[in-house]
Amino acid sequence: MAEETLRTVGRTLDLLRSFAPESPHLTVADLVERLGTPRSVVTRMLATLEQAGFVERVAGRSRLFRVGPAACEVGALYLHSHPKLRGEAAEQADAMAAAVLHAAHTIGLRPLDTAPRPARYATSNNPVAPLPR
Repeated sequence: MAEETLRTVGRTLDLLRSFAPESPHLTVADLVERLGTPRSVVTRMLATLEQAGFVERVAGRSRLFRVGPAACEVGALYLHSHPKLRGEAAEQADAMAAAVLHAAHTIGLRPLDTAPRPARYATSNNPVAPLPR
């Protein structure tokens, strides 16, 4: 049972990682093809992720999904847990450009306004959000 639960969690994370700058909107069929997972499983994972806010349907295109705001919240927590990144963003918002490499993924940060506070960040997959204090 525990092994099946871990496999499901792993597949769910793989589903989230299927979204990328070159493919920010995906259908159930796209995800089935990318993951090699049965349609019924992908549909259940999407329903759970949608309920939790990790994916959402594209407005006006109910068959298309994209990363949801809960993923951005997790990204903000990541930044919050790295004081050096948070400090640079707050102190040098007008001049900062940084990237964080995690496995094969790069999270790019760029200034969005010239006011030193509140510092804001954006990535290619997520909406603009204030950095947590």
